[in-house]
Amino acid sequence: MKKVKLFEEFINEQSAYKSATNNELAQHIINLSNELKSAKSHGKTREANFISKDLEEVKTELAARKKNENKETIYHEYDFLGMQAIAVNMTREEYIAHYGVSDVSIDEGNNDIHKYSVVFYDTSGNDRDWDVFAKTPEEAIELVKTGKVKGPHDQLLPRGARNFSATKTK
Repeated sequence: MKKVKLFEEFINEQSAYKSATNNELAQHIINLSNELKSAKSHGKTREANFISKDLEEVKTELAARKKNENKETIYHEYDFLGMQAIAVNMTREEYIAHYGVSDVSIDEGNNDIHKYSVVFYDTSGNDRDWDVFAKTPEEAIELVKTGKVKGPHDQLLPRGARNFSATKTK
């Protein structure tokens, strides 16, 4: 282990990047990559070799940090989102932001829209019910009749559907 005296401080070569943040390391990787391209284009092979070694060190440090961050994301033994995030080399928060699906919900500020269960009969006489968000029961029925909403499994309205009724659900 070599120690270099610089500005009255000793710097340990193995911990040179420990004090930098992840963003600073990422920016340093970008800068080193640009310097490496420039050195190669000007035929400075010795300088390019030093820069490529530095670049590998910084990449290794950043990869080690990301690996450690992922280990910290499992909050509980049943934290399946954290486990899935680790499997794709992301933090739990990155995984949720990227793969998370927002559920359809009602805007709490708009009290006019309600959830209705629209019941109708098909040609076989079987009753079916679809959940629809609308302002009135009549509007819910109209949305189903015109095909503007689909069934629970993205079904289209069957031909010959009849006897529509809508009731408000909670």
